[in-house]
Order: sequence, then structure tokens, then C-alpha cells
Amino acid sequence: MQTIYKILFEVKVLHEFYLTNPKGDSIFALDNQADRLLFLTDRLDKDAVSINNDISFDVPPELHQLFKDHHLRLLTSYSGCKVGIEVTASFLPDGTRVYTPKIPLPADLPITLLIRVKNPVFHTISNTRITNPVPATYYFSNDSVLSALNYPALSSRIADYTAGYTYEQGELATIAPNSVKAYYIDNNVEKWLPLHGNDYVNEGDRCLLPLKFNFTFPAGANVTQATFTLKDSGGNVVNTIVAQNAGGLQKVALDYRNLSLVNYIKYSLEVAGDNGFAWLHPVIFSNTGSWATLQFKPRVTNAAFNLLDDQGYLFTRKPPVGNINDPPIFELRIPSRLTYWRYVHANRLPFDQTNYPDELLNYQNGLLISKSPRNSTYQSTYFQKPDNSFFFLPNPEDYAMLRSENKQLFTEIMLPASKLFPVAP
Repeated sequence: MQTIYKILFEVKVLHEFYLTNPKGDSIFALDNQADRLLFLTDRLDKDAVSINNDISFDVPPELHQLFKDHHLRLLTSYSGCKVGIEVTASFLPDGTRVYTPKIPLPADLPITLLIRVKNPVFHTISNTRITNPVPATYYFSNDSVLSALNYPALSSRIADYTAGYTYEQGELATIAPNSVKAYYIDNNVEKWLPLHGNDYVNEGDRCLLPLKFNFTFPAGANVTQATFTLKDSGGNVVNTIVAQNAGGLQKVALDYRNLSLVNYIKYSLEVAGDNGFAWLHPVIFSNTGSWATLQFKPRVTNAAFNLLDDQGYLFTRKPPVGNINDPPIFELRIPSRLTYWRYVHANRLPFDQTNYPDELLNYQNGLLISKSPRNSTYQSTYFQKPDNSFFFLPNPEDYAMLRSENKQLFTEIMLPASKLFPVAP
């Protein structure tokens, strides 16, 4: 008997670091998924490096048997992965060839994948908070677990701007409907960089925690007493922990192992402390040890994210005329790290403050610094002048180290003396 495997679904990890062109236009500037897929096809045809160099995709060990029982297979694809499944073929009355799983998939069967980091520089090039009160990792699902989803993105809604919250450079916020911006500081003034599009991977997705973890208070919080309240999705209190230290709380161990908590169910953790400290975040419990956990169910609340149609067929099908219909292709849209580019003389000499492209750079204590933060990219990118012309300045080395100073992130670029960058006389 013939064995047939078809693709049940695919995940594309769209990382801005690898998917930006020299003039600064990235895959995120394309509004239609079909155009984004063509962008990826062009990259593949050119044998361009992808994010798969830095991450890998795995099935959790505890689900190996489930994958075996349901004849599921995990495959790597360009800038992502696919899940294939053994199927049985049949025909609809109009001649369309359709496929059903050989082993039926229950509507709520959890198909779980892990994204692991195999190159630590992934954390350097990705736009994430550097300091976080909890050691949370990312959780994504085709179900609306954290918030409503916008097909084909798996990330939760980016939180609205919150006054009083301490943002880090590059952190995202929804400033107005359909307006997502990235935070940065310029001359001690808070500013927001507009982004094209929406549905980026964000701090709201960073919610996966083990049952025992430490909560670390930010430096200078000056909290001596705090209450940690764990609530279920209905707002009911599940557990309360009170901690106090007259000398100031720095790190508090939270242990929920004695509770009957359900893995992969949304809870919320509220922290209220003296001196006005407050923190609230969704929490999902599971200890995967990966950068991200992806969980898919065949049937979910938003039908656009289903893996099977209403009759139980795969979306992959072959009409009597035309091409095979594609399976659902979900996306993780990861912005790259946003840093100021700081040009430093190789011998630490001060640059001449009268001879440099001042429409692009600021002079500060003998150093030259980009006027605004710039996205990290694998390919060298041009600066764009006020007249919209392009001008090339040296780009950082691949995976350059970051420096954090006064709430700003810098990528340093070492330069010898040159006509473009003369040293001070």
C-alpha cells in the first residue's frame, strides 16, 4: 500500500536581522503574506543565510510517542519548519483530491514544538528586554490563549503604552490603533520609532515559567514588602505569597509545585509592593528549557488558524485544474535589536568634530553616534539622508557586542583614521 505524507502546517520565523535589504526595507514592509513568501523564496534562491543558523526546532521528549502514534513528522524548512502527517487520499464530487489524517486527530490534540537557541548571539540580535523580573520564555499557539490573534501571526497583541512603566530601548508598545512603535531615549527625552505593520513577537509572549522560579525586583525599586497573587483566567485567586525584608527585597523565590496547576493554561501574576511598586503579567506554567514553545491544536476558536477544515480534511488539496492548495503557514515576526551605532577610533583618539556627515551623526566627547537607533542586520545597510538619498557608513561587525549606558544601547564600530573620519588636530 502506498504511504502518503502531506504538510499539515508550516511555521516561518521571520527575523528582521536576516530579512532586511541594503536600503533598509525589510520583509515587514510587505503587507501580504504571498509577497513575504516570495521574499523568502528569493532569499532561498540566492542561498542566503537564514535564522535557522541560530535556532533549531524539536519535539518535546514527552511527545515523541504522540508524534509516532499519529504519524507526524517534523521537518526543517527555509527560515522555519513544517509538520507533515501521513494521510489517506480521496476525491470530492468535483474531482478535487483531498487528504485526511490516517490516524484521526482529536480537535484538542496538543501538537507541541520547541524552538531552541543553538547560537547564543541570537539573543544579541533579537529585540527583547535585557532585564526581566522573571525568567520567562516565549509561548505561541494557534489558539487565542493570550489574546486574539491576527492570521497568520502567532504572537499576542502588543500591549498599549503604559505611563510609569520602565521601557527598554527597542521595546514595543501600541501607541494608537494599528500604530506600533519602539521606545528609545534621545538626549534624555523619551521617543518612539514608528514601525511598519503589527503583530510582532513581544514581551507579552514571554510568559512561560516553571513551577518554581525567582522574582527579581528592579534595581532601585526600594520594596520592603510585597504580595504575590496568582489568579486563574477567571480572575479567581489561586495562591497568595507575602514577602518582606526591612533591608529591601531583591529576589523572592516563588514555589507553586504544591498546587494543582494545569500546564499551558493562562494564569496571571500580580505583584503589589510598598513605595508604589506594581507588576502584572500573564503566566503559563511548563518547564521546557527552550527559547520558545509552540503549541497547535487541529481545531481552535479562530477558524483561520485551524489545521483541518470542517470536514476533517487537510487544507492541502489538489483541485482537478490548477496548483495544489497550500497548508496554513503561520508566522513569528521577530524585530532585530535596536541600537545606536557609535563610531570609535581604533586608537581611542577623538574624531574631528568639524568634518563628518552631520546630517547622519552626532558628535559626542570625541565619538560619532547615529542620530537615532538602527536595526541590527546581517547585510550591510545604508543610511538615508533627509533628502532620501542613501549614504554608506561602516556597519557593525556581525554579532557585535552591546553596551548599555544611561538607558541607551550602543553597538560600537572601531575605525581607523580616514578622510571621512579624520581625528582632531
